[in-house]
Amino acid sequence: MEPTILNQFKSLDNKDKSALFSKIHDSNFSNLKIGIIVLTIIHIPILVLDFLKYNQGDWNTNLGHKYIFQMHLLLYALLFIYSFFCIFFSQKLSKLNLINLFCYSAAFFLQVWCAVFSAIDQMLFGDTSIFIISLFCMTVLFKFASSLEFIKLIFAELIFLFTVPFFQAVPDRTEGIMVNSVVAVILAFIASRVSYSFKIRELASHRIILRQKEEWDDAEF
Repeated sequence: MEPTILNQFKSLDNKDKSALFSKIHDSNFSNLKIGIIVLTIIHIPILVLDFLKYNQGDWNTNLGHKYIFQMHLLLYALLFIYSFFCIFFSQKLSKLNLINLFCYSAAFFLQVWCAVFSAIDQMLFGDTSIFIISLFCMTVLFKFASSLEFIKLIFAELIFLFTVPFFQAVPDRTEGIMVNSVVAVILAFIASRVSYSFKIRELASHRIILRQKEEWDDAEF
């Protein structure tokens, strides 16, 4: 956190700090539910397209189509599991203060899924856009502490770096992809810290204003 933001945060009492982080956790949870719905809808026509490629015999000419289909099925399995918890255990998670861990696990698995998907996609289009886009989308949708965000990004990047050589047959292209992904991860981490700090500043400033207003109201009486 930059000094001004840190000072604003330190000026809050424990109750206000707890309320601030609760708002961040609630925001993460709301964004997770929206993300699940969007991904579920988007991948319906994609699964249909996978099936059409199977009927056309594309799976026999390039196993990448089969692997991509299996990745889509895995994604749906993850979405179903997290949808189940969102629907039936949201209130319980909130009371047990596990909601942020729940959101983090979802973001973690989605980030790794995107890394593996982009690695497999080297067999078809040689594209890494899914992984790169996910790096920056996650910073917008979810706000996590630095240590958690660092672990998530590093683990996904290591998975990506390990799997790409298995699916990309051109060594020079593999090297370029790896370098670009490392740069993207560094930028994504920086963006996540800026986004997180901005959210903290926004909520802390709002809480300070409310507290000052309450103090002024009390002083009038």
